[in-house]
Amino acid sequence: MNGDKLSRYVQRELKIETRGVRLYFTPGKPIDAVSLFKGRAQQVARCLRALLTPGEHIVVFGKRGVGKSSLARVTSQLLLKELRSAYYVHICDSSDDFNTIWAPIMGRLGFGGIEVEETTERVEGGGAQLRIPFAEAGVDTQTRRSVRVVSGMPTSLRPSTVAEFLEDRDVLVLIDELDRLTSDTDRTKLAETIKQLSDRGARTKVMLVGIAETAAQLVAAHPSVQRCLREIELRPMSGDEIREIIVENARKCELEFDEEVVEGVVDMAAGYPYFAHLLGLKAAEEAVAGETDRVDQDILLSLIHI
Repeated sequence: MNGDKLSRYVQRELKIETRGVRLYFTPGKPIDAVSLFKGRAQQVARCLRALLTPGEHIVVFGKRGVGKSSLARVTSQLLLKELRSAYYVHICDSSDDFNTIWAPIMGRLGFGGIEVEETTERVEGGGAQLRIPFAEAGVDTQTRRSVRVVSGMPTSLRPSTVAEFLEDRDVLVLIDELDRLTSDTDRTKLAETIKQLSDRGARTKVMLVGIAETAAQLVAAHPSVQRCLREIELRPMSGDEIREIIVENARKCELEFDEEVVEGVVDMAAGYPYFAHLLGLKAAEEAVAGETDRVDQDILLSLIHI
């Protein structure tokens, strides 16, 4: 790459960064700021109702890319604002088990001399895709911040041990990507932990999130846990909700999307907020790089295979 070409790339990136486009259109990570969250008002209300009801916990499930993690994190932020709870997130991977999920959380709360460290990584995923060159990474591409145990890992945590330790703590625990936990035994232990927290009247609340067609696919448990685990299914968003994502985020970037562009994005996103953010981001980047405040049909068509 010669100097002139490099300079053009640098100038392009500086223009986009200065306008803050990537602060508002965020396909690469879940939304965790209430001010940036669009739609899903009924589902947020149901989550808050359960989390503010003694003995109730939540499992959020649905297809990839419908916004489960964003819903869970925004709900968590709303709850923290009201109750000032401690907040812990564990994002599961295929190597996890019951111990590795709970040990980092309990370690940060001072259990048994467990020492932990935080790490950050960018994960490129697959999954559902659009026929667009820049969409090849798929809907689960994201930046992850995780905590792992560096010493003192317990060998056999039990649901009763976890529930007893957390019983008097004002804590909100979000366990995301639960579908990646491969063992039904470990999923059953999670459900038993939630039941014991409920039976004890613990202040600690648990939110489970994962890709599934039913909540039962995420939680292999006996029927009695159903009374304390509220099921929140996320389906694709309505056209109006997708439209709100595009129009409002464009406004914050001081851009205007032509009406036909907005409708094109609504149609291609098919109810998936990930694709709305991805298309909105790339269109906004092209407009800013081209020094225009208007996103027209030509910009949108330049991004897709005709």
